[in-house]
Amino acid sequence: MLSGDHEAFSDVALALVRALEPSYAHLVADLYTRDLLSLGHRICGTVFQLFREHNGWARNTIAKVLMVTAGEDVCKFVKLLLEDPDPKEQFKGLRLAGLHPCPSLIDKLWDIHKCGMKSPFLFLEEGDQEWQFHYQSWPAFLLASKAEPSWVIQKVLQSDKDQDPIHELAWSIFNLDDGLIAWQQTSSTFFEKLGPDKYRVLAVCVGRFRDKERQEWLEQQIRPDTKTVAPVALQALSRIHPTRAADLVRRVDHLELRMCKRWSFREVWHRCPEHLNANLLTWSKEVPDPWEFGLLFEDRAIDIPIKLLDILLIRLEKKLLVVLHSNEKEQNTHLYPELTIVASAVDPSQLALLNSRKDSSFEESLAQYVRRIGPQVGRYNTGYERNSALTILQRINGSHFISVINDFLLLSDGIGRHDSLKWACLAPDEKTFQIVSSFIGSSELYNDFPLIQFESMRLLALHGQWERAAQGFLRWELHTPADVTEERIVPRDYSAPWIDELRESLQKEATAGKVIAIGFAGNGSDIFVLHEILRLADAEGSLAHSCVIGLRLLEDDSDAGCLLVGRQLSINGHRHSATHYLTTIGSTLAWKLLWEDLQQSFDHINALNLMNLSQYADLVVNHVSANLQKSSRFGEDEFLRILVRKLRSPYKERLLEDRWLRDRFHRSAVEDEGRSWIVGSKVAAIQCLSEFDKTSAYQATLLALRKPEWHDRERYPYLLYELDPKSAIPHLLAQLVTEPGEHVRYAIGRVMSNERLHAKLELMLESSAATVRQSACFAAGWALDNYDCVGLLTRALEDQNPKVISAAMDSLDRIRDQAVRERLIEVAIATPDISLKWTYLQAASELGDPGDVGRPIPQRVSQVCDGLTSLHRSRINKLMQDRRKKVLDELKKVKRDD
Repeated sequence: MLSGDHEAFSDVALALVRALEPSYAHLVADLYTRDLLSLGHRICGTVFQLFREHNGWARNTIAKVLMVTAGEDVCKFVKLLLEDPDPKEQFKGLRLAGLHPCPSLIDKLWDIHKCGMKSPFLFLEEGDQEWQFHYQSWPAFLLASKAEPSWVIQKVLQSDKDQDPIHELAWSIFNLDDGLIAWQQTSSTFFEKLGPDKYRVLAVCVGRFRDKERQEWLEQQIRPDTKTVAPVALQALSRIHPTRAADLVRRVDHLELRMCKRWSFREVWHRCPEHLNANLLTWSKEVPDPWEFGLLFEDRAIDIPIKLLDILLIRLEKKLLVVLHSNEKEQNTHLYPELTIVASAVDPSQLALLNSRKDSSFEESLAQYVRRIGPQVGRYNTGYERNSALTILQRINGSHFISVINDFLLLSDGIGRHDSLKWACLAPDEKTFQIVSSFIGSSELYNDFPLIQFESMRLLALHGQWERAAQGFLRWELHTPADVTEERIVPRDYSAPWIDELRESLQKEATAGKVIAIGFAGNGSDIFVLHEILRLADAEGSLAHSCVIGLRLLEDDSDAGCLLVGRQLSINGHRHSATHYLTTIGSTLAWKLLWEDLQQSFDHINALNLMNLSQYADLVVNHVSANLQKSSRFGEDEFLRILVRKLRSPYKERLLEDRWLRDRFHRSAVEDEGRSWIVGSKVAAIQCLSEFDKTSAYQATLLALRKPEWHDRERYPYLLYELDPKSAIPHLLAQLVTEPGEHVRYAIGRVMSNERLHAKLELMLESSAATVRQSACFAAGWALDNYDCVGLLTRALEDQNPKVISAAMDSLDRIRDQAVRERLIEVAIATPDISLKWTYLQAASELGDPGDVGRPIPQRVSQVCDGLTSLHRSRINKLMQDRRKKVLDELKKVKRDD
């Protein structure tokens, strides 16, 4: 009835929606954003009524639905609300007008805006804050004024300085895409009608429109007493006369400038870094505390000139001594900013300067300061300065670092010991090994888990303390860290008296711990002993399980070992270890045992290995195809992705002949995510689809990328580029312009690092749209030929749009970070010292982009791992993963403006 009778529809639609709302319960948002949207334009009147009725989050959600269903008719609904005599209804109209420009209503919007500036609570609900009026009203007026710049000019000329908020008109001109002409026509009026309390907006406009006639006025505003105006005036002056701005930096109140360092100071620095650095060095020698200039580099410590950093370290030592000689209970001085900046100074020349403080009074004072802070106590951070101070001590590379850590290992509680163990891994000494060895025998557990003991074993194994690490196996048996026994890390020719003693003990009484310890550090002569133990052991017991692990570590490839281990495949708790052993051996008998097991219990990795590596490939393919629809595990896209993507030809083609499988991939690739969602499932389905239908896979990827409400969107740029590099780049550059998710933009940037983009970006920077120029600047910082794009970015610093300038500065910073990171990795690769290698790699991880799940660890970082054990590689991988997670979490919080 409703689909055919529009009159009946309009009469009852609202009542139907009201009746449906309770049935949706906590998923009522689906009613608005999914079901009502499907009805299109004819439901917009009903949606408008819902918008007037609802409050809070529901009103915001319904407003977005109204934008889609009403289209250009939104302004009709806005007009109805703005003309309502009730101010609270007018306020609802402002909310809608802030989502869609309504230039025909600009007079009404301006009148309401003026009224609300004087009496905001007329429009607000009970409990609302005063600022909320401007928060809704300003976007509505701004959108309309950007569509009617001539109206703004006329209103400025006609405005009454005593009655009208003229500064709001100045801000609207500042936000015009091309406001130069408007500023030229109105600037004299603004300077005549606006008083000193509104000089900030004048300084902003002078800087944006490069009004050189106002240079003298700008310089007059740069003084300590002008507070919030001075940093803006300094930024504006840097666009007109950069060196003059660099000379006047000192006239800005240093606390005020520090608060504005990310945009004011940084822009001055970018326009004339050498001149400004020279000034800072001179001024730092003339003031009692040079850190008032050092703190300006809080976000970019690698840019601190070496001579200035040297002065800052000298001053920091004096500050440390003041604190150390004061009464601890009365001392409230904290050095968190200074220590954080020094810890972030990771340029190789800066690290060399820190290393020159080895065995100095500075190192000794800093060590005393860290001891005064004390170790971590309890779960929550108990010393914000501790990590930075320890990082500096580590990079000095003297004896004090590990001396402090050893003290902390003895003094701290369980959480504190765990924290100290992570530091101790970096540069342990003999005392560290003795302390850590004592932890292994402790019965202290954290949430019923031997946390300290595991970390102790890792530390000892990382640094070749084989006997001490083996004590952990004797104590904890199978409850030991998996990465220590993932593969053999002890040299194959290793021998020691303690192993002979262990062999004798094993002959007298076999235990799981002794077996693993023998596998960890023994040799081929121990294989037959383990065979005998496994033959006699309870098949389901821990002793049998330990023998499987031990034989794998000893690299036993005998048929006798295969047969003995093959019996363990039927034991659920031992299955993984047994499969790992047989796959590693890869003998004819081993594959036979795995094939027999696959017929009893399917395992996707087992099947993949059998098809890729064994003589049973044909049989396995037939088995998989025959059981495809019957096995529930086959229905999981991630398992299928591993199976399909890594399967070699021609078996891949044979498997993909299955019509059911092809249909599943097609549907999973394009269907809506729905309420339930599994991480990576759609990406997996699209990747499998691409194996036989690249065109459909490419379109499905493009669809998913353009759906801002879908998950995993940071994965799609990589997939798009993988499927069709030539077509992907234009699509990704276009996506940058409208993409709201910063984490997705970074993924696009990482893809751009594979391409030379100078010519394309040069064209984009000539666009009249500021969003396009801003995106070009962003991409330039990632491009494969980013060094060639430095000239483009430098020219972009002269753009009128502040967002373009900001994007250009960010990319110039990124390019510098990449260069410093490359030098750090070169040093890390070259040095044979594990502790130094780790120091430089940690420093490199703090710079540039760590990548994400769609981009593996860069090849250069992987080269640092060459020649290291699997345990070292595991720690480096963990370092990169932690850094990636931190960066991704931060990026997901960023919300970009339209």
